[in-house]
Amino acid sequence: MNMDDQQKLVFKFKKKAAIDGSPILPLTEKQLETWLLNLPMMNVMDAGVRLERYLHHLNLIDISDKLRFKLLECIKPTIHVFMKLFYKGMHGRLIDLTDEGKDIHRLVLTINKGMAEAYMFLLQQLANKEPGLLSRKKYVELINKSLFYLGAQLHLSYLIYAPQPKGIWKAMHQIYVYALQRKLHHIKMTDKDIYKYGSVTPEQIYKRLLLQSMISPNSIKSAQLVQVYLGMMPWLDGIKIIADTNVEAHGVGHYIDVMSDIGPVNLQDYKQEDHKFNWKIDNNNLIEQLERWFSEGGYSDPETHVSLSKDLITYLILMLKAHFVAKSKRTASSGILKTIIGLTQTLAELKLEEHEEPVDELALQEVMENTNSDINWAIKDTSGDVWELSHYTIVDETTTEEEEPESEPETPKKSEQQIDIFPWNILDTSPRGYRISCQLDEETVMSIGELLLVKPIDECTDEQQPKWKLATVCWMDVSPQSHEVNMGLHILGQHVQRIHVAKQISEKTKYEDCLLIDDTQLLEPSTLLMSRHYANTGDELLVKAQQKVYKIRIDDVVWYSDGFSQFHFHLLSEPEDSDKIVSNIAVHN
Repeated sequence: MNMDDQQKLVFKFKKKAAIDGSPILPLTEKQLETWLLNLPMMNVMDAGVRLERYLHHLNLIDISDKLRFKLLECIKPTIHVFMKLFYKGMHGRLIDLTDEGKDIHRLVLTINKGMAEAYMFLLQQLANKEPGLLSRKKYVELINKSLFYLGAQLHLSYLIYAPQPKGIWKAMHQIYVYALQRKLHHIKMTDKDIYKYGSVTPEQIYKRLLLQSMISPNSIKSAQLVQVYLGMMPWLDGIKIIADTNVEAHGVGHYIDVMSDIGPVNLQDYKQEDHKFNWKIDNNNLIEQLERWFSEGGYSDPETHVSLSKDLITYLILMLKAHFVAKSKRTASSGILKTIIGLTQTLAELKLEEHEEPVDELALQEVMENTNSDINWAIKDTSGDVWELSHYTIVDETTTEEEEPESEPETPKKSEQQIDIFPWNILDTSPRGYRISCQLDEETVMSIGELLLVKPIDECTDEQQPKWKLATVCWMDVSPQSHEVNMGLHILGQHVQRIHVAKQISEKTKYEDCLLIDDTQLLEPSTLLMSRHYANTGDELLVKAQQKVYKIRIDDVVWYSDGFSQFHFHLLSEPEDSDKIVSNIAVHN
C-alpha cells in the first residue's frame, strides 16, 4: 500500500431491497420508540433476539440514509443498555460454556456486527464525496461509531478467550487509514456510549483496540482487561504509530500490516517474511507513564472507578516492551493429564495422600520449641486471603478455648469430600509446561491463574508418574461453538506437599494452608506457595512440622498471579542447608 495514495472505502454489503407492502418492523422514529419501550429487557435472551432481528431487517431494506441514521441513533441507547446487562453477568473472566452462554455470546456478536454494518454502510455512502471543512464532523461521527462497534466484537472475543471474528481487523485498518489520510483521525467528538467520561478521536478508539491486542488478552482475566479497556483511553496518545510505505521489521517490537486481517504483530510470534509491514508501534511514552504509576504504588481514578494494581502495571509494561523471551522448545506429545482443579481440592488430595503413604522420620534441627500457647494451628488466617476472593472455599476447622492449641483437626474420611479428577488430552510438552485440550462440562468453570494438580499418564503404557505436579493456567483459547478448550499450563513444581505456616503476631496467631514445592531432581531451591497477600519478601514465618515449629524468612518472588504467590525462602538457623532440611518438612494432622 502506498500511503500517499488516497484510499477509498470498498466494503461489500448485501443489496438493499425496496419495502414490499406493509413493513414488518417499525420504520419511523415514533414507531421504533414505542417498539423499544415494549422490549422485555429483563429477559436478556428474548430482548436480544428481537434487537438482532430488527437490525438484520434494517440492513436489508432500501431507505434513505437520513432515515437509516435516525433509526440507528434511536435504537443505540437500548443496545447500550443490553450490552451493560450482558457484561454485568460476566464475573472474573470465567468461561461460560453452557448452551445459554453460547447463545448470548452469539447474540451479542451479531448485534454489534449489525450496528457496525449499518454505520459502515452510511460511512461508505458519505465517503463517495471528499470531506469539506464544514462536513468533517459528520465523517468523524460515522468513523467513530463504525470503529467502536467493530471493536466491540473484538473486545467480547477477548473477554471469553474466543477466536477473533474474521474481517474485523481488515475493516478497522481500512477505516483508520481513510481517516488518517484525510486528517480526520485527531478530531474529537463526544459520544457517551463510546466513552462517557469525555470526547474521543478515531485515533484513540483505534489505539484502544491495538492496546488490547498487544497485551496478550488471552493471558489475563476479564476484570483486568476491562480496566485497561475503560481506563487507558486518556493515555492512548502515549502510543505512537510510525507510518511508512515499508517499515523495516527487525529486532523486537509490534508492527502492523494494514492490508491484513490481523492486529499488531509481535515479531517474536511471527515470521517476518509472512508480512509486509506498513507501520511500527512505539510504546515508549505509554511505558514511561506506566512506570510512573508503578513507582507511585499503582493507579486509581475515582471518576472512572478504574484501578491498575502494581502487578497489572508490571504485566502491561512487559507486554508493551515486547522484549525477547526465550521460549522452551515444544515437543508434540500425546497421553492423558490427570487434573485436579483449584486450591481446595488440591489440599484435600494432598491431605489424603499424606495419610495413605508411610512417613519418613524427620531429621530436623529444631529452631524453637512450640511453647507459644498463643499459636492456634487450627484457626485459618483469612485476612486478605485472595483464595477466598477468588471464589475458593476452605472450611475453617476451629478448636475451642478448652482444647490444646497443638491439637490438630480430625482427619476427614474419603467419603466426606469428593475429589474430581479430569482426564485432559496432552497436545505437546515443554520442560516446564503442557499444552492441553479438554472438554469442560457446564458445571466446571476455569480462569487464568487457576491452580491445578496434574499427573501425566503415558498413552502407550498406561503408566502414570508417582507424584503430582503443581501447575497454573497461563493462557486459554475457547471455541464458543463447542465445549473444547485449549490451555497452556506452567509447571510450578514437580514435588508438592501441604504444610501449615503462621505469622508471628500478638494475641492469637492463625495458620495458613500453604504448599511446599521441593524439586530436588531439578536441583532447584525449594519454594513456598501461598495466597497472594499473605506474606511479602523479607517476612519471617513459622512452619509447623510434626509438633515442632521452625522459623523461615521469605526471599524473592518466583511466580505470582491474582490468587497466589510463590517464594524462595530459607531457614533462619542454617540457611545454607535449607534445601536438605526443608525437603523433609511435611505436616500430618
